[in-house]
Formats: sequence, C-alpha cells, structure tokens
Amino acid sequence: MLRAVTFDAVETIIHDTMYPPDQYFAALCRFAGVELSDAAALEGAPARKRFQQAERPSKSRPVTTDWYRDRHAARLHGAGVPGDLAPVIERMRAGVPALRKGWVLDPDVPAVLDALHERGVLLAVVSNFDKVFPDLPASLGIARYFRVITASSTVGAGKPDPRICTVTCDALSAPGGLLARWGSPDNAGGVARSVGARGVIGNSLDCLDTECTRVARLVDGRNNRSHGT
Repeated sequence: MLRAVTFDAVETIIHDTMYPPDQYFAALCRFAGVELSDAAALEGAPARKRFQQAERPSKSRPVTTDWYRDRHAARLHGAGVPGDLAPVIERMRAGVPALRKGWVLDPDVPAVLDALHERGVLLAVVSNFDKVFPDLPASLGIARYFRVITASSTVGAGKPDPRICTVTCDALSAPGGLLARWGSPDNAGGVARSVGARGVIGNSLDCLDTECTRVARLVDGRNNRSHGT
C-alpha cells in the first residue's frame, strides 16, 4: 500500500516558463528565428540529456556560461539545425527571460494532489531551493496538501545527497519502502534508491533511459498503485 509521496518542485509540480517542457525548446527556437517541426524539436531532447550526462556539473566543474552554450549547441545539433549556431544560441539566451512567466503550477497538480489526498497518502515536497521556497506552495494555493516541505537550504544538504530525503521521511514517519519519489529525471532515481523508495518521473518528451516508472504527465500516475509497496 502506498503510504507517502515526495515531490520534486521545479520541473515537476511547478514551472517557470510559459510553455510545458515538451514545447519550451521549440518556442525558444522560434524566438531565435529557427522554425522546428515537432519531431525535430523532440530529437533535440535526448541530445541535451546525453550532454548533461557526459558533462554533469560538480563542485570541481561548476556550471558556466560556456556550459549553457554547449548544451544549447548539443540540442540544436540533435534537432538537425545546420549552419553557424553561435548567433542562434545568443538569440536563444536572450529569449529565456522573455519566455519566463514566474512560478506557475503544472496544470495537472490540482487533480493529482486531490486524488492522493483522498486516498490518505502523506505528501511532501523536497527541493534543492533557497530559503524562500517554503513560502511558494502557499502562494500557489497548494501548501495545505503537504505534511512536510523541505528545502535544501534549511537541511544543509541537497539532492542527490540522501539526507534531504531521509529528513523528510522521518518527518512523515514513512519508511522508504512505502514511499514513491516523484521527481525530475536527474534526481528521482538516485534519491529514491537512497531511501528504499520507488522513483517516478514525469517525462513528456519520452527521451530518457531510466529505471524509474515513467509517465508522460503527472495525472497518468496518480492512481497507479505500483508506485508503492
């Protein structure tokens, strides 16, 4: 029986752009003057993921302007965009602020939280976010659903460090084996394993090789009992 679910925040239950993840890259390209078919835009997604896996940031290799430029280039190459990419990338970088809307809920969140809440599932948010994050769910009208809201800035550890999820499980009084870890592709699997939970990712691009349960949208997994033990 599923007892508890922890959610990532960014790119899981909240987004900061006008577009869902599967449309954002195409919109950014249009801003830069490059028209892509839906199929081409989707081809760019696994190329971006491969780059991030090969060039994963760390303390010794922090994210830089060059890293973002190279990630854009990898995705554009994957989408089949020809020619000199440097001016395209500069226009894309200029377009990022224009496409941001401020923090908004994923459109599936209300239905998902209602369904889990009605089943008596304990809910939490675990996020690598600064100290202002605990106020964000309240401002978006969803704080009442969560028993625990944990930010890395308050714990002193961030994902994939298991301590941030262990602290949350302890606060929920939920053993890891009764918990689904619902999150972003980069964090769900490793963090879930660290506490004996199952990882679930919402991946509308369908471009990832992952051991996690994968759903295209959050609502596709709200009643899937295989997420817990």
